[in-house]
Amino acid sequence: MIDRREILEAASAFSLLPSIVEKDYLLGWMLAGINALEMQPVPITAESYIKAIGPRFSQKGSPLEVRGSPEEHAMGGRTFWKQDILVHTASGTACAAQFVATEKGNLLMFSLSAPDPKALEDLEKTLESIHFLQGSS
Repeated sequence: MIDRREILEAASAFSLLPSIVEKDYLLGWMLAGINALEMQPVPITAESYIKAIGPRFSQKGSPLEVRGSPEEHAMGGRTFWKQDILVHTASGTACAAQFVATEKGNLLMFSLSAPDPKALEDLEKTLESIHFLQGSS
């Protein structure tokens, strides 16, 4: 995990807010987990993706901790798979959730994060307003 001193040094070097550096670091871990998956030419399902990415997020040294098992979640008339994640940073622990669905052979992902479980729950409720165009699937 990146420590507070490294965050402040990078923020100063690149004229960024420390919170931006910390988020970039976390996104890097998420992308590294995704990149480590073997994306075969056969279609991948949202369920198989979310189940495969969890162990990648839980690698030694990762600031991401998978919580519980993936579960189905309805959104906008589509079935998404949801994985809850704890995000450990130098400034504390935050809550996150990743929602994944398959759309026209591609993966559609929403990644949310909030400072606490209640804030994440409130943020997740905003996803209920998503509507997909008819004919897309």
